[in-house]
Amino acid sequence: MIRRSLLGLVIATLGLSAPAIAQTPPPLPADLQVLFWPAERREQDLRRMPELIPHARIEPSPTPRPLPQGEPLAIDSTAFMQAQRVAGLLVIQDGRVRLERYGLGLTAEDHWDSFSMTKSLTSTLVGAALADGSIRSPYDLVTDYIPELAGGAYDGVQIAHVLTMTSGARWNEDYADASSDVARFYLTPPPADLDATVSYL
Repeated sequence: MIRRSLLGLVIATLGLSAPAIAQTPPPLPADLQVLFWPAERREQDLRRMPELIPHARIEPSPTPRPLPQGEPLAIDSTAFMQAQRVAGLLVIQDGRVRLERYGLGLTAEDHWDSFSMTKSLTSTLVGAALADGSIRSPYDLVTDYIPELAGGAYDGVQIAHVLTMTSGARWNEDYADASSDVARFYLTPPPADLDATVSYL
């Protein structure tokens, strides 16, 4: 189950397409086309995405291990964060937190949609799964762990392909097209036979 869930998380996080579906999904309501929100809407609603977009919660560890603190960076990021409307800024060096600051009224306890940043975190989890043997090899086929994907876009695709976004699965990432795959991604329901806990963050 660990291997299956992690691979499903990788596929969902990297924003790759699910197995081919016969019907075309309806266009998103304009109000939920996240990529086209004005700045004011993003700042208001990216912190409450679970209320707006279908998702499933992935429970945190009951025994988290916070990263240790490093030597604080002697810089003042306030003006930069205000000018760029930055929600959060985190600098980690050699496994230690050297800078952690929040903007737009956010705190360390608040949520914010992480978009592509999640790819790096997911790759880290895959590395941990390889180290403890939950995943045998990055060159294993995705379908070895999620057989429900057989017969679709992921036949013959290795875990390494998914991690490097080279699976070959059809995916339209035109950010100017409201009907593109990336624009519809947040409202596309997960396949019924996949574990829902790995389909959305």
